[in-house]
Amino acid sequence: MNEVRSNPVWTFVRGVWGLIRFTNHMMFFVLLLTLMLFVVLGLIGLSAAGNGAGITPLRDKTALVLDLKGTLVEQYSKSPI
Repeated sequence: MNEVRSNPVWTFVRGVWGLIRFTNHMMFFVLLLTLMLFVVLGLIGLSAAGNGAGITPLRDKTALVLDLKGTLVEQYSKSPI
């Protein structure tokens, strides 16, 4: 039988290219997985913080009280003249 053997240089180049592609895909997967983990942990942290761990919801008829210090000036949206 006639066996067609491929060029060993091209076989090596294809193997190196496959390794580069595999490494690229694996790094992207790990980066994406890490990002998703941070998002999920952040959502869990926000959910836990809303259950009485320091963040309390506003009650009805609540006013925002500002403790302003320094010189207060009015800022006009148009020229006053």
